Amino acid sequence: MTEDTPSRPLWDRLDAAMTAALLILLLAIAGVIGHGDQIGIQAQAFSPQDTAFSRTAIQVRFDDPIEPSSVAGHVRLDPPISGTLTVTNR
Repeated sequence: MTEDTPSRPLWDRLDAAMTAALLILLLAIAGVIGHGDQIGIQAQAFSPQDTAFSRTAIQVRFDDPIEPSSVAGHVRLDPPISGTLTVTNR
């Protein structure tokens, strides 16, 4: 005696939802990899703009706060000048 068992569909709703979630995550990962490293700070303003005197302070304002201990190794002026580097987070 054979019993007829109901056939199960090849794809049910859970399989479709998991496949869609996996594809969305893979696209998000590909977007992050393709976009590259975009972390960093941007200079918003700087002065002097045109001409300056020998004792004029050079000021640069960034869009995020700066860690004072990390600045000294990353700031370079060309041509080199003598002076002191001061960081003020406002």
